[in-house]
Amino acid sequence: MRAAALLALAAFGACTDDPPAQRPETHPVATSTEPSETALPSPATVDAAGGAIVEATREADASLPAESESTSPVTIVHRAGYVSSDPGADVPSPTPEDRWMKCEQYDVPFRGATVRSLRTGKPGGREVLLLHGARFDCRTWLELGTLEFLARNGCRAMAIDLPGYGKSETVDVANEEFLRSLLPFLDLKRPVVVFPSMSGSFAFPLAVAHPELVAGLVPIAPVMIDDFAARLEAVAKTRTIPALVVWGEKDAVVPVTKAESLAKSLGGARKLILADANHACYVDQPDAFHAGLLAFLQSLDDRPPPPPK
Repeated sequence: MRAAALLALAAFGACTDDPPAQRPETHPVATSTEPSETALPSPATVDAAGGAIVEATREADASLPAESESTSPVTIVHRAGYVSSDPGADVPSPTPEDRWMKCEQYDVPFRGATVRSLRTGKPGGREVLLLHGARFDCRTWLELGTLEFLARNGCRAMAIDLPGYGKSETVDVANEEFLRSLLPFLDLKRPVVVFPSMSGSFAFPLAVAHPELVAGLVPIAPVMIDDFAARLEAVAKTRTIPALVVWGEKDAVVPVTKAESLAKSLGGARKLILADANHACYVDQPDAFHAGLLAFLQSLDDRPPPPPK
């Protein structure tokens, strides 16, 4: 009897012991530039601590090709309040139309380093590349809702951390050459470049040396206006680069009077002066900034594409 009891207890313990936890696998970033059904990540779950951003590495998809060369993990990034669409969740599973609203985080391999990027929106939409000022990084555009706003309005939006800022490593490339060299790695053909303040030192060189690579410019009280004014004027005589010059009415860093001179250098660009806003005017007045940005982007669809070089 005692032996039978011991055997029964052993059998019961074997049935109730939990199997060892399995760590979810991750799969590499697909190297193809074509959108793929298998390239869609699974949703992240909401942060129990109520943090502003939630990240989760997507699980491996057995249908992905095993021979993919890249090893950079992909994470899905959500603003606070996101609820998973698991069974029993409070929201339904996303439809094929809104699955592109998820914001993907990629650490892009570049010149022996990595560049942090956030991207969202359906491939094939109007491309928008968002840079940042010295006190900010790519997550600023996530927290302001700019990435989500652009995606909802049909754009393919991407924000990056510039070298040495945020989660991007320093790279052995001069500021003047950085964006031209990076664009192919971001899978962007001709983006509209949004560049506040310090990032003018990256965007202006691209605009004057390779105007064919940009579909439009949105400088936001940028630095180095005087340094590039003459070269911008020279480009404007041979090629039109649509531009929207954005400034804060109360900017104490770069005077708002510079908005007019920059607009002239760009061949008569539009101007958007945000009332009651300081140097980081898009942070002070995000709704007005978004409305002005969208109107500018929509105006580009009425323009014929530039002639091939």
